[in-house]
Amino acid sequence: MTNPAAFTPTAFYRDGDPENPVFINNVQDVFEFPHCQLIFRNFEGRPSRFNKDGGKHNCSIRLDEEPALVLRDQYGLAVKQLPVRSEGEQPDWHLPIEARYDPKVPTRNPKIVLVTTSANGRPVQTPLTEVTIGILDHREIADCNAAIRVRDWEANGKSGIKAYLRAMDVTIYQDFVEQRIAGMNLDDEDTVEAF
Repeated sequence: MTNPAAFTPTAFYRDGDPENPVFINNVQDVFEFPHCQLIFRNFEGRPSRFNKDGGKHNCSIRLDEEPALVLRDQYGLAVKQLPVRSEGEQPDWHLPIEARYDPKVPTRNPKIVLVTTSANGRPVQTPLTEVTIGILDHREIADCNAAIRVRDWEANGKSGIKAYLRAMDVTIYQDFVEQRIAGMNLDDEDTVEAF
């Protein structure tokens, strides 16, 4: 964790362009990732190789090598390298993050918003909860902006630094039928006939 007295906001930009940031550390121990790509999505919390008992809502943010090494070496985050698929290819990296929901401290739960488009073209923002966040595992994402907070952890004699999701807005791709349906007011008894 950073020392509050020594804290200085930092940023890392794609190709040195201030209009194109990869991550921004603008508040102590909070990092923003604008227009990031999510991989290894398991927001539903299914049991898996890295989530044996299930229940953990997690994913990873894909990173290039330079920002990945900065996050790992300067901030101590558990950034991991993806396998190289072909010879001569530069490796990609990823930062595992967890969307942790705590009923004892609900103010720390992540604020996640699903952004869709209504039939009239206006954006619709739908807050996602621990129950509904799993929808992100199965949708094609057009854009994502995420903020993580960094926390020390200790369990079973081990310790480290972990990235937890603080806030995220996710815009999904919609085809014209989905946009048209979004503008309809359907009751449970209504049926939609095939066209």
